[in-house]
Parts: sequence; structure tokens; C-alpha cells
Amino acid sequence: MKKLAALHMRLAVLYVIAGMLLGLYMGISEDHTQHSTHAHLNLAGFVVTFLYGLFFDRHANEAAGLLERGQFVLAHVGVVVMNIGVAVKYAGDPELGERFAAPGSIAVFAGMLLFALIVYRRTRPAGRPSAGGVIRRSPALRP
Repeated sequence: MKKLAALHMRLAVLYVIAGMLLGLYMGISEDHTQHSTHAHLNLAGFVVTFLYGLFFDRHANEAAGLLERGQFVLAHVGVVVMNIGVAVKYAGDPELGERFAAPGSIAVFAGMLLFALIVYRRTRPAGRPSAGGVIRRSPALRP
């Protein structure tokens, strides 16, 4: 899980560098047509994926299974595809942009749903059963 956490954080840093460079470009050129791309790169790209990385780092003692790897792929492919779409849309081709932004956004959302499932599984209070699990009483507490 440590490797997955590091990958989330490394990619998050690349997203924020791209977002900040875009912000610098917009400020210098006084052309703010890509403000939505800038915002999506910084929020969905950096903030959200860095938080994923922090969570997975905190739970690094647990193995990264199919669910965690699927969440990683959905989140990062989604961020890239969504931002390409947003950039194309605001560059002047809204129809083509939406062809990328819509599926990218759905992938980002699906990644967040998987993350929610992972969080709820990994942060279950002690003594609570897992999905379909059974709490067994101690022999001393049995009638």
C-alpha cells in the first residue's frame, strides 16, 4: 500500500505543477479562458489525489488489493481525461471537450465512490462486523 500512496502523492504534485503553470500563464497573458481547467487540475488533480495518498499512507500496513488498484486507475485516468476535456471545451470546441470531460468526470466520481468504500471498510470501529461478517461473543459472555 505504501507504493500506491507514493504514486498518488507523486502524481498529485505533477497535477499541481501543471495547474500552477497554467495559472501563471493566464496571469501573464491576461487570458483567463482556461480558469476551469486550472481549478480542476488543482482541486480534483492535486487536493483530492494527495488526500488519497495520505489515507493510503496512513493505512500502509494493509495490502493494496484489486479495489485499491482499481480506485487508483479510475481516479488518475479520470483526472487526466476530464482535464483534457475541460481544456478543449474552453479552448473553443465545447462539443469535442464534452466527449472527454463527461467520461473523465464519471471516472473521477467512480474513483471517489470506490474510495468511500475503502475508507468505510478500513475505518470500521472495533467490534463491528465486516460486510456479511458475524461478531462472535467471548465464551465468558455466553449464557
